[in-house]
Amino acid sequence: MPSSTHELEVGEQVVLRGRLHPVVLAGGLGVGAFVALVATLLIRHNELSTGTNLRIALWGVAIAAIFLIRPVLRWRRSAVVVTDRRLVVSFGAIRLDTLALPLAADGVAAGVTSMLGRLLDYGTLAIATGAGEARTIWPVARPTAIVEAVHTAARRVKRRS
Repeated sequence: MPSSTHELEVGEQVVLRGRLHPVVLAGGLGVGAFVALVATLLIRHNELSTGTNLRIALWGVAIAAIFLIRPVLRWRRSAVVVTDRRLVVSFGAIRLDTLALPLAADGVAAGVTSMLGRLLDYGTLAIATGAGEARTIWPVARPTAIVEAVHTAARRVKRRS
């Protein structure tokens, strides 16, 4: 992901940096909360030894952590970068996919998909390539701002051409 200047082309400047919205962590946090609830109920409603209670608690923490690893990696490693020449999107948890597109005024669209998305400012970023391929990335923080930055930079590219 082009988070540092050595991954940018010579003379290229970053217009806007974006990332996935923290709502991507919701599934892992939900599983973690459920596991914590089950472990708490097991410990509170059974006459178990201290060692057994400790093992239940440790296993609960381990299981919750396992379910959080992938969403946290995905959130931390994914990025959307708009430069004055192109749109670069890096996404994924384990295997990082990178899509770099030269800017065109009609190449990117975004939509905020729900009322909660509007309230928390996240939505789907739909990216159309010149080859007719389409990709969607969800949940992107500030999708409308990203699209506006792409369109503004694309107009500047067209004026320079």
